[in-house]
Amino acid sequence: MAIVSLARLGEGTEYKTALLKLLRPFTEMFEPVPSSLFIYVGALYPAQAELGVNPHPQLAADLIEWAYEGGVTEIKLAAQAAPGFDFGQSWQLAGYGALKSYGVDVLDLAAAPRLPRRSSLGLYSRELLLPRPLLQADCLINMGKFRVAEGRIFGSALGNLAELAELAELPRETEAFPRALVDIYSMVTPDLHIIDALSGKRGWQPQKQDGLLAASDAVALDMTLAALAALPAAPMEELNLAAQYGLGCANAADISLVGDVEMMISG
Repeated sequence: MAIVSLARLGEGTEYKTALLKLLRPFTEMFEPVPSSLFIYVGALYPAQAELGVNPHPQLAADLIEWAYEGGVTEIKLAAQAAPGFDFGQSWQLAGYGALKSYGVDVLDLAAAPRLPRRSSLGLYSRELLLPRPLLQADCLINMGKFRVAEGRIFGSALGNLAELAELAELPRETEAFPRALVDIYSMVTPDLHIIDALSGKRGWQPQKQDGLLAASDAVALDMTLAALAALPAAPMEELNLAAQYGLGCANAADISLVGDVEMMISG
């Protein structure tokens, strides 16, 4: 049974309060405490937090505080600029520059050395070049932003991994993209996925209630995001493929929602 945790962000609810509730089902994953933690926030756009384009920097700040309080001594925060943008500008405008005071190492994965990693699946390619720091992480958290446009989810747990292999030249609409995404997930499997589903001014979050979602299974989490957006999961080929190859759960009956499950209520 795959577990997906939900924590509502209502009026007056702080990110830290919601985050602590969100992480409750996964505390055993951090026992013993990892010596180092790698937080990947995806491809950042030069956009302010309230627009709802990037994961909110306050979520990253509270996650860092939670890790330090739990005994983690080394934390790396990594991202890259969205295609066509400058990393420094994107990092600052997205609000992540303020996290320098937390004493974490900041990595631009686009500039990081890469290592060839072979895929046991080879759905798109038998070998991809992936960032070496990420591959060497003791504990990896994948943190993304929930985004929906034109009836399609383009901000999700699996989708957040796309830029790791520099798939910018591979359109998401092509048949090859889901296969490449599943290849990446077979080579880089984060310990935990956290999705920020706080509504922004761009209108890319269609759900009725704001909140956070987390799971160790990216497929189960993205299945839940599809339900949250009232979209059918069947067209999301990457979920079907990943489940077919044993990388996650795409059967709604085998996904257990815990926490603030009222987030899933529409209308």
